[in-house]
Amino acid sequence: MTEHNTTVDLIRALANARGLSLTNLEITLGLGNGTISRWNKSSPNSDKLVKVADFFHVSTDYLLGREEKKPTDQMVNGLTKERQALIDLIMACPEERAKDLLTAMQLFLQNWQR
Repeated sequence: MTEHNTTVDLIRALANARGLSLTNLEITLGLGNGTISRWNKSSPNSDKLVKVADFFHVSTDYLLGREEKKPTDQMVNGLTKERQALIDLIMACPEERAKDLLTAMQLFLQNWQR
């Protein structure tokens, strides 16, 4: 295992780096409440583990502690960490609030550009 102890610890660290809680991550990925935390006691379903790995752009082997390679500090999926974090936050927004978020972001950019 890497510097973290468990798969859940690795996922929590990746989520925290993006300003997400495990609960927000589960909502974003369509996983049930507490799914990831339960992986401390039972092995994760491979489909769910792949969802998490894809979201963070790491391998499942990394999440399982079989690979030391970490995502780059500067770029994630060709984007800076900050831009990727913005996308992640947008994706965590409930669909029924997406229009409100869009309006708020447009207002922010209009005021910022003045």
